[in-house]
Amino acid sequence: MYSAKVSEVTLAELAEFCRIDDLDEQDTQHITRAMSIVRAFIRSYTGLTDEEIDEHEDITWAYMVLVRDNYDNRSLQENAAVKTNRTVSVILDQYNNHLLR
Repeated sequence: MYSAKVSEVTLAELAEFCRIDDLDEQDTQHITRAMSIVRAFIRSYTGLTDEEIDEHEDITWAYMVLVRDNYDNRSLQENAAVKTNRTVSVILDQYNNHLLR
């Protein structure tokens, strides 16, 4: 079972979610960097604070999917903005304060 709050998701949980059996230094650095970038992306995309993000368990799923997508596509997205898939967009759009105003 994975953490319900984005702030509680661990590196080990994300490694498992990314299907990494043997987490090495390079993978650790990439996932740690992705965790920070994806969290900032969600804050920017929705306008929510970290505390507000933690109130929505489905955002945690979107967060984990974005980290995995970033990991899976790391050679292509190393210097590119994080791109969202349809499921992530639907989840994040529900909480997008920019769209609600």
